[in-house]
Amino acid sequence: MVTDELPEVYNLETIEQMRAIADQLRQRIVQELLQAPRTVTQVAEVLGLAPAKVHYHVRELERVGLVKLVFTREKGGILEKYFQPVARNLSVDEDLLQHTPPEEYIELANRLLGDVRANFVHALSRTVESPPEHDFMTLRIGHLWITPDEFTQLKQELGALEQRYERRRGLEEEREVSLVVVTNEPGTVHEVEPAVQTPSSQAPASGSRAGTTKPHKMWTVGAFKWGAAELESSLARGETLDITVLGVCSFDRDVSADLANRAISHFTVLGKLVASPEVREVLKTKETAFSASTT
Repeated sequence: MVTDELPEVYNLETIEQMRAIADQLRQRIVQELLQAPRTVTQVAEVLGLAPAKVHYHVRELERVGLVKLVFTREKGGILEKYFQPVARNLSVDEDLLQHTPPEEYIELANRLLGDVRANFVHALSRTVESPPEHDFMTLRIGHLWITPDEFTQLKQELGALEQRYERRRGLEEEREVSLVVVTNEPGTVHEVEPAVQTPSSQAPASGSRAGTTKPHKMWTVGAFKWGAAELESSLARGETLDITVLGVCSFDRDVSADLANRAISHFTVLGKLVASPEVREVLKTKETAFSASTT
């Protein structure tokens, strides 16, 4: 049996199945098995894990009917077992949703988000300790004003975009990354800061007229780099930047101290700052919670 013969969708039938798949590692294992029927050892090699650990999760997925043994083969006196998911996609049956207690959803969500948080923090720690040449980390929090129809369209477009990259293409710099999309209506409406700076707020950046610049908040996680072009573009839009970076923040050599002073209204980095001594001195005057190692 090969991937092309798999059913397109399998509807989860039990709460136990929902619990079994609410685990990021098991989801990664399922994705690996979708490529082709594979043994536990083969999946473990790809994921860089101990075969015993993968065996446990494959056994649990098989027990609840989400993964099945498709064929066996003897090699070197050892019987190899090849597994594959029951379908290309897993969905939740509407009837199951209606009969699942609300507290069960909360428990599953907490488990899934806990895994996401732990993996992200672990990856962030590695990035801060040794910044990679190519960064694959990002965490952006934004707010959209959108109608129900537009939201449905957005989900469809995101799904189509995700499908472009869900299979290996054999590219040299290809990497596996986790994509987590969370949308919800905010439970609390926070007070919005004035868009235009006033004399009682921080003094306007030098080189701009008082009351004409708007602070633009930039909150990023991972490795982020600023160049002179980005800062100049912000000033051209009549904006100053309120920057918060959790991870690694670097400024190119073409960023002068004067440009940094004019373009940045507030600056916070929790992690590592890479900038010239002159720019670092300017940023210290902008800091709101400066906690960084500098190079």
